Amino acid sequence: AVVLVLAGWMAWRVHHRLARTEAQLRDSEGTLRQTIEKLPQLIWGSDSTGRWTFMNSRWAEFTGEPIERHLDTGWTTLLHPEDREATLAHWRQALQDGAETQSEFRLRRHDGSWRWFEARASRLFDAHGQAAQWFGFCADITERKEQEATLLAHRDRLQAEVVQRTASLTTAQQEPATAQRQLEELNSQLRDADAFM
Repeated sequence: AVVLVLAGWMAWRVHHRLARTEAQLRDSEGTLRQTIEKLPQLIWGSDSTGRWTFMNSRWAEFTGEPIERHLDTGWTTLLHPEDREATLAHWRQALQDGAETQSEFRLRRHDGSWRWFEARASRLFDAHGQAAQWFGFCADITERKEQEATLLAHRDRLQAEVVQRTASLTTAQQEPATAQRQLEELNSQLRDADAFM
């Protein structure tokens, strides 16, 4: 009878610990989900083959469409036509190499405008060390890209101004020498004329 009581107590204790561990795991998962939803970035996850299986609610806010529409390979419809081929080639290469990846591309927002994003992704492993999935985010870098474009345009204007001023200075430096030669030629002609007289 003591053995049965002891076995029953041990079973209850194991069950109680297991229930507490499961509750802690649920709480931890809930905290992680809330954290992912609070982040300002577009967060996503994919299986080991690259098919997207998760997107946070920021995607729906950004696209104005249900998340389900952009899972699997649906997200590629949001890529700017000029960026699509290079972005997909980069993603295929990352899947093949298994290394962390970073890229920049434009995505179409719900209002039809294009926004620049920097995307980063890392491969995650299961308990057996096998590649299980990818986790990534896309951060809006449109303002940075606009500032870069403004700086490049300003640099180009300054370079053009330097070229123009250099040409002006070169011409201005050559003018006195030309004027001096012309003056010498006139003086020579005057001497020749004086010699005739």
